[in-house]
Amino acid sequence: MTQIEFLFFGPPCFRVNGTAVKIGRRKAVALAAYLAVTGKVHSREKLATMFWPESDPARSRASLRKALWLMAKTLGTSWLSIDRETIGFVPHANLQVDVNRFLECAAVLPQKEGEVGENRPEPFQPERINALEEAAQICKRSFLSGFSLNDAPDFEDWQLEQAEYLKGRAAEVLGFLARFGINRGTYSQAVSHARQLVALDPLDEGAQRLLIRLYEKAGHPGLAIRQYEKCKALLEKELGVLPEDKTTALGERIRNTNRDGQINSDNAPPRTNLPARSTCFVGRKDDINALVGKITAPEVRLLTLTGPGGIGKTRLALELAEILMNCFPDGVFFIGMAGLRTPGELAGELLKALGPESDRKTGLEGQIVNFLRHRKALLVMDNFEHLAEGGGLVLTLLEQAPNLNILVTSRIRLMLEGEHLFPVPDLSRPPLSGREKAVAICRAEETWDAVALFLSAARRVRPTVKLDADNFQAVSRICDLTGGMPLALILAAGWMDVFPPEKIADRIRESLDFLRTDIRDMPERHQSILAVLDTSWTCLSKEEKDLLMKLAAFRHSFTLEAVSRVMEIEPETAVRRTTGLARKSLLRADPETGRFEMHPLLRQYAGKRLSASGLEDEVLDAHKHHYLDLARDNEPGLIGERMLACREKMDAEFPNIRQAWFRAVDQQDLFALIRAVKGVYVYFDMHTRYHESKALFQPAKTLVMEMAGAEPCPDMALIPLCWLDMATTERLAARQASELKDRAGQWLRLAVKRKDRSGRAYALLLMGAVAQKEKAWDKAIRLFGLGLKAYPGIERAFWVTVRMGLCRQAQGRMDKAIEYFRQGHKAGTEAGDEIKKAWTLCNIGICEVGKGNLESGQPPLQAAADAFDRIRAPIGMMTAYEELGLISLLNGDLARADSLTDRVLDIAKDLGLALPRFKNALALKGLISIAADHPRRAETFLIQAQEGGQPLFMAHLGMTFLACLTKDPANARFHLEAADKTLPSVHKPHLNLLYLLARAWVWVAAGQDLQAAEALGAVYHHPLYPVGLFRVWNLPGQLLGRLKSGMAPSLAMDG
Repeated sequence: MTQIEFLFFGPPCFRVNGTAVKIGRRKAVALAAYLAVTGKVHSREKLATMFWPESDPARSRASLRKALWLMAKTLGTSWLSIDRETIGFVPHANLQVDVNRFLECAAVLPQKEGEVGENRPEPFQPERINALEEAAQICKRSFLSGFSLNDAPDFEDWQLEQAEYLKGRAAEVLGFLARFGINRGTYSQAVSHARQLVALDPLDEGAQRLLIRLYEKAGHPGLAIRQYEKCKALLEKELGVLPEDKTTALGERIRNTNRDGQINSDNAPPRTNLPARSTCFVGRKDDINALVGKITAPEVRLLTLTGPGGIGKTRLALELAEILMNCFPDGVFFIGMAGLRTPGELAGELLKALGPESDRKTGLEGQIVNFLRHRKALLVMDNFEHLAEGGGLVLTLLEQAPNLNILVTSRIRLMLEGEHLFPVPDLSRPPLSGREKAVAICRAEETWDAVALFLSAARRVRPTVKLDADNFQAVSRICDLTGGMPLALILAAGWMDVFPPEKIADRIRESLDFLRTDIRDMPERHQSILAVLDTSWTCLSKEEKDLLMKLAAFRHSFTLEAVSRVMEIEPETAVRRTTGLARKSLLRADPETGRFEMHPLLRQYAGKRLSASGLEDEVLDAHKHHYLDLARDNEPGLIGERMLACREKMDAEFPNIRQAWFRAVDQQDLFALIRAVKGVYVYFDMHTRYHESKALFQPAKTLVMEMAGAEPCPDMALIPLCWLDMATTERLAARQASELKDRAGQWLRLAVKRKDRSGRAYALLLMGAVAQKEKAWDKAIRLFGLGLKAYPGIERAFWVTVRMGLCRQAQGRMDKAIEYFRQGHKAGTEAGDEIKKAWTLCNIGICEVGKGNLESGQPPLQAAADAFDRIRAPIGMMTAYEELGLISLLNGDLARADSLTDRVLDIAKDLGLALPRFKNALALKGLISIAADHPRRAETFLIQAQEGGQPLFMAHLGMTFLACLTKDPANARFHLEAADKTLPSVHKPHLNLLYLLARAWVWVAAGQDLQAAEALGAVYHHPLYPVGLFRVWNLPGQLLGRLKSGMAPSLAMDG
C-alpha cells in the first residue's frame, strides 16, 4: 500500500513512497496541514471561510473543492473523509504526520518534573528515553517555518498558536533530555539537546544557563564562557537588559575558575580557523537545512559537496561550518587544497590548521591522528579535486578518530565507501515564460535566490539598484543564461556600474569571456568563467573531451540510449563515459529518471569547442534524425493502452524533438518532417495541447507550401492537415484556403497517378478540412468519406468519423452527428484510444444538449470529464466542464454551475491560454452571476468575454441582460441585435429560450407592450419552458406581472 508522509517541522513537505511530491497551490498545502494536524472533521463552510475569507460563499466553496482536488490528485484520498458538508482527516498505518508522531513521543514526559503520571512508564525506562530522543530528532526545525498565507488571517492565527504550542512541548522534551544527560553523565549528548533548546528561544536564560553548565561539566570551560558572552550580548542587543543574577554568577564563576589556572587555556588549540568573509551569504535556505540534517546524522561522517566550478561549494561549506560551530566543541578547521600537489603537503597543511605542538618523533599523519583521536571536530577540506590522492589520509582519519566529521568540497567524488554526496544545485531562478512570471516583483528576491544574489552583488558597485518592471525581464535573462551559477551571477553583477541588465544579458549570450573581473582579492581561478571551465577541461581524457564537446548538441536533458545512438557508440561505452562526466560534475544526473543534463554555461563553452572542431553539423544531424525517428516510432504507442506511459516518455523527450524539428525546418529537410509529423500530431492531440502546436506546425506548413511545386509528394498533405487541425480557433483566410485547395488537388492527382492509397487519403482529408473551415459541411463530409474509403487506416490517427460528426453538429443535425460520434467511439474502443473515447462521449453529450435533452446529455459529459481528468487532457476537461456548467445553470443549480465554470477558468490560467480559448466560459460565468443577482460581478466577466476578437453569442446575450439591469436601453438593443446575428450558429434550444427572454426584456424596458407581449408569449410557448433556472430566477414571471399591471415603463430599468 502507498506510504504517505506529512512533514510540517520546517517548510511543509509531502512524500509518497519516499519521494517528495508537490501540491500546486499554497492554500492546498495549508489545508492539508490544517486537516492533518487538527485530526478533526470540519465543516466545508468553516474551511471555506478560513482559507478564502474575502470571497463570497459560492466562490470560496469552489476554491475549497479545487484545493481538495489538488490534494487528492497528489496524495490520494486514503487520508480524507469527505462528504457534501464536512471534510476530515483519517489516520491509518501507512500514513505518518511528523507533528502527530512528535506529540505521541512527547506524551511520555512526566506531568511534573520528577513525577510519573498515570499509565506512564518509569522515569528512566529505555523505551521512554528512546521515544523522547525520537521527538527531539523530529522537532529540530520550527512548525511550518517560512510558510505563510497573508490573505487567510484565521489560518495564520492557528499556525502561530500551533507553532508556539509545539515550541513549548519541544522545550519540555529537550530540557528533560538535557537534565537526564547530566544525571547519567552523558554530557556530549546532553550538550546537543541543550544547544537545540537554546536555538528554540535564545532569550530563555534558563536554557542558556543549562547549556553553560553542560559545557563546564563536559570539560569545555572556554565554550561555557563563550556561550555566556553570547547570551550577555544577545540580551543587551534584543532587550536592552543585563543577564539575571544567576546567569551572571554562573558565567563569572567559570571565568574566574578558568583564570585561576585549573584549565590551561594557553596550550588549547584554536577552536576554528575559518576564513573571515567580506560578503554576506545569500539564499540556499533549503540546502543549508538539508545539510545540517545530513551532517548531524550519526551515520554521516564524510559528506562531499559536489558540483562544477563556480557553483558555490566553498561558500556553502563555510556557511554550514559556521552554523555547526557549536556542534563540534573541539573545533572546526578549514583546509584549502587548491595549491596542494602531494599527500605530504596536505598533511602539513592540515597539521598547521589544527595547531598542536610539533612532535619530531612522530610523522605528520601520526601527529594529526593523535590530535584528533578523542576530539569531536569538523574538518572542512576545500577543492579536493586538486589532490585525489588525499583520499587515503581521509580514510585513515575516519578510522582512527571516531568523533571526527569531514566536510569536503570537490568537483569529483572521493570514491570512498563511507562517502555521502550532496550535489550542490544551481540557485533558483525565475522562468522566462509561463504563469510563474506573475509572481510579484516585490517578492522576487525572496522567491528566487539567483535574483537575490545578483542584486546583492550589483549593489556593491551600484548601491541604488532596484528591481522593477523595466529591468525584471533582463535580470531574469541573466539568471537563465548563467544557469543560476553563483560565480557567474557575481561576475555579471560586477558590470552593473557600466552596463544596464539588458546589455549584460546580450554580452553573456555573445561570449563567455564577458564573465570576468579584475577584483584583486578574488582567487585567480575565479576571476573568469572561462578560467573555471578551462580547469575542468584540462583534467579530462581525450575521449571525455570528445564526448563532452559533442554532448553540447543536446540543449535539453537526455538519456544514455540517446547518447549511444547520436554519438554512434556502444551502449556500455556510453554508460561508462557519460557517468564518468557526471561524477566529475560536468553533467547533472537525475537518478529518478535516468536522464542527464549539462549546465547552460558549460554547454555554451562545449558548443564553442564543437563548432571549432568542424563536427557540429554531423552531430546535430545525428541528433535530428534520432529524435524525429523517436517521434515517429512512438506514434502507435500514443494510441492505445500504453498511451499514458508513452506520453510521459514523449513529455521528457519533447524538448529535444522540438529542437530536432526546428533544425529540419531550417535545413528544409521536408522528408524528415514528414517522417515525424504524425507522431508529433498525435502527441499534441493526446495531450489536448493544441495551443502549443502552432509554433511547430506553422513554419513547417510554410516550408511545405514553398517546396510543393519543386518536390511534390502526396504525403506533404500531412503537414498542412496537422497545422489546420491544431488551429482550432483561427479563421482561414480566403487566399490561404485557395492555396491549400490547389496544393491538395496537386497531391491528390499525384497520389492517384502513383496508386498511393494513403497519400490519396491525406489529400482528400486536407480538402475536407479546408471545406470544414469554410463551413461547406456537406462537401466536407463527402471528402472525408472518400478519404476514409481510400485508406481506412487514417481513422486511427485522424478521427475521420468524428470530423463528419462535427460537420453534422454544426448543421444542427444532432441525431446524425451522434451516429458518427458513436462510430468514432466504437473505433476508439477497438483501438484502446482513451482520448478518442472521451471526446466522442463529450460530443454526444453536447449533441444531446443541442437536442434539448439536458438529462440525456449530462451522463456522457460527466463520463468524458472524468476520463479527461484521468488521462490528464486539460482542453477536454475545459470543454466538458463548461458544458456541464451550462446544464447546471439551466437546471437552476447556480452553485454547481459556478464551481464548474471556475474549474474551466482555473485550467485556462494554469495553461496560460489566450483569451479566445475561454471567452465562452467567461460569458457563462457572467450569465450565472446575473441569475444569482450579482450584476457587478457579471459585468467583470462579460467585459472580459468581449475582449480579444469577436464576442460570442453568449457574451452578447449576457450583456443584453446586464444592460437591462443597469438601465442602458441603447446598449441592450445593440447586444441583442449582435446576439441575433450569431444565433443561427448556436444549436442549443435552451439558449434560444434565453434569447427570447432577453428580447422580451428589451421590449418591456422600451415600453413596447405589444412586441413585449409577443416575445414573452414565445417564451411561455417554447417547448422547453419551464426550465429549472426559472425557479431561482423568475424573470419571466416578473416581466409578465409588469406587463399585466401596465407598468412596463417603470420596469424598464428596475430589472
